[in-house]
Order: sequence, then C-alpha cells, then structure tokens
Amino acid sequence: MNLVQLKYFQAICSYGSVSEASEYLYISQPSLSNAIKELEKEFGVALFNRCHKGMALTKEGEKLFELSSKLLANANEVERIMLDVGKSKKTLKLGVPPMLGSKFLPKIFKEFNQNDEFNIEVTESGSVELIKALDEDKIDVAFITHNLPLSNFYKSITVANYNIVCCVAKNSNLKDKNIITPKDIENEKIILLKNSFFQTEEIKKWFKVAGVKPRVILQTDQLSTLNNMIEKGLAIGFMFKEFVGDKNILSIPIKEPINAKISIAWKAEAGVFNTMKNFINYVKASSF
Repeated sequence: MNLVQLKYFQAICSYGSVSEASEYLYISQPSLSNAIKELEKEFGVALFNRCHKGMALTKEGEKLFELSSKLLANANEVERIMLDVGKSKKTLKLGVPPMLGSKFLPKIFKEFNQNDEFNIEVTESGSVELIKALDEDKIDVAFITHNLPLSNFYKSITVANYNIVCCVAKNSNLKDKNIITPKDIENEKIILLKNSFFQTEEIKKWFKVAGVKPRVILQTDQLSTLNNMIEKGLAIGFMFKEFVGDKNILSIPIKEPINAKISIAWKAEAGVFNTMKNFINYVKASSF
C-alpha cells in the first residue's frame, strides 16, 4: 500500500466510477483499476461492488475510506511541517514536455535564474507522465498540456493557449492545402510523439472520430527527430502552431481545431518552499 494508491481510491469513491475519476485525475483508467486491484489483493477484501450505475463501497471499502482519509490528512501535515523546516531548499524540480521545453527553458534560465542562486532540475516527458511524477513527489511543479480541468488534487495557473497544426515539408504535395482533414492524409507517412503526450492522444482521437487509420511510421519523445523527419519530407507531423519556427516546415490548420491549455501545476496538498513560490510567481507574471 502507498499514498498514491490511497489517493486514487479516494478519487474513485468521490466520483463513483473509474471513468470519471480517470478523466478528472488525467490518469488512464487501467492505472486506476490496477491500483484498486492491488489494494484488494494486498488486503484480501473487495473494496467496491461493481454495478451498471457505477461503483459502491463495500463495508470493507467504507472502512478503508475512513482510515485512509485520516492517513492522508496526517501525511499532508507531516509534509507541510517538513517543508517549513526546509525553507532554505534551493533546488527546484521542474517537469516540462519537450515541445514546451524548447521554447520555455531558455527563457526561464535567462530570466528567472540570472544569479545562479539555486538549481533547477528538469524532467522532460509527456503530460501524463508528468502528472504521475507530481503524484509520486519526483518533481515539484510542471508545465501540463490539457483541455479538461485538472483535478482538485492540483493547484494550477493557465499561462498560454495553443492550437495544434499539421506540419509538412516546404515542398510537400500538401503545401497548397488551406486546411487538413484526416482523409487528406490517410496515406501519408506520419511521425508522432509518444502516447504519453497530449498532442498524440488528441490527434489519434481526431483520426478515430473520422474513421481513418493513420499510417504512423515512428513515435518519438525527441522534438529534434520530429522536426528533422518533417523538414526532410520523410513524414508529416503535428505541433503547436506557435512553435513552428523552421522556415522549411509549413503549418496547415486542421479541420475541427484542437486547442490546448498550458498550465503550471503542483500538488494542492504540497507545501510551497521559497524557490518554488518565487518560480510560480515568475511564471504567473511572464508571457509564454
């Protein structure tokens, strides 16, 4: 048993279903279901009665809900006290998706940490993985890409709004298109970021709704690979319009535009040490 499993358990109790808790937590349904199965296996009890209307707590589940509520409250208090003790902490653990990092990190290191008064440890990954890292206390704050409200488990500030566009080489046969539909590119070779990235999840939904199976030849977590493959005409891809800076890459709007919010997020229950507080205030006052 760990605190993350108990937080997931409490979220399902609050929403009455795995699907709703998953959507609100921004965590996959299998991850939530596995967390509950592991708890049930460890304790040797059933925690929920599954029915067509959702999930209802068993007597054993009600007991765990009562005990875990107290445990999580105590854990939050311990964390708050120890963070107060460590107010002099100067290392900020920052999470950022690679596409955002390529634009945000140079600005952050230039403007925020001018005097080298503290260290910034950067973790680059997709938003799903960054949310998980926040839950596991591996990072302090993260830039998250999303289009649904974040869970109440996190505090957040929206800092930008972006649109996803189709990116092609300057000499592509698609260069004269004013708008791209899934049907237009069903036979094109496509490169995507890995599945933990917001853009990939949304683009796959875009294809699925249109009944088109994309011809994906590569998924990567490297923005440089994505750019090089598109620029050389080896595949087409998808990026935020605001990030397409290469002169040899054209951006074409997609039908049924996909909008994304960029927010900084941190655990609502976590204590905010001085460096973290200063960073949040810096981002809040900056233009991204």
